[in-house]
Amino acid sequence: MRKIILITVFILMPAMASAGDVIVNNQSTYAVPPGSSKVLILDLTLPEKLSSIKISNLGTARHGDISKLSIFEDGVSAGWDGDESEKLARSTSPFWGFEYASDFSKQRIFVAVNIVSDIAVDKTIQVQAVINSSTTITGLTRKILPGASQPSVPATPLAQSGKALSTSTIRWNFMDLSVNEFGFRIKNSLLKTVAEIEQGDVSFFDETGLAPNTCYSDRRAYAFNDRGESFPSLIFDEVCTLAVEEVRPPEEVGPQRIVN
Repeated sequence: MRKIILITVFILMPAMASAGDVIVNNQSTYAVPPGSSKVLILDLTLPEKLSSIKISNLGTARHGDISKLSIFEDGVSAGWDGDESEKLARSTSPFWGFEYASDFSKQRIFVAVNIVSDIAVDKTIQVQAVINSSTTITGLTRKILPGASQPSVPATPLAQSGKALSTSTIRWNFMDLSVNEFGFRIKNSLLKTVAEIEQGDVSFFDETGLAPNTCYSDRRAYAFNDRGESFPSLIFDEVCTLAVEEVRPPEEVGPQRIVN
């Protein structure tokens, strides 16, 4: 099935940059269609808990191009995956150049904005932030495209089959039914992510680090993007990893007879 992709790569900066002990985590650099959609613009891991952050934009987007700026702290599972807690939010201008102060309990934080629907020309967002009044960092660049369709949570992938590749690896095969995913993940019955790939348009990926000769029957597939996760797929049929082959000692060899 031919798919039309409505998001494009804009600028790819290094996967991880650091300023002192502050880490700017890798995030998608896809161009973002307009509309009042929540868009991740900064993903940080800090050496200490956040007490204040002053946010500026080095790109071309102005105050009127966004309707809300939110700061989240990470949830139970690591990363921007839908379980974050919104700690601060601002819905009135100015958004840029404003210092936000609060007590955070986690050291990984996310900054996101809601984009307004009437942007007429390309705009960019590249966050520059002063952390705890001491460290300045610069994030990745996001490009906002006019005239594209509204982004949404991806469609649910169709679970197909699993196959044991080794004593510790199972390949999960699925059908990608979405056109706007950033990647896919597999979760178990406890909703823990056990495998993830940050790549669209794939039909399988491998879960590794499993126990040999063990059956797994609770896996579901999810697609995800900036807006969140799809609904879970149906549960994959049970798949068992391969057993470790028994190594038998070689047969004893009797003494050789030497003939002169």
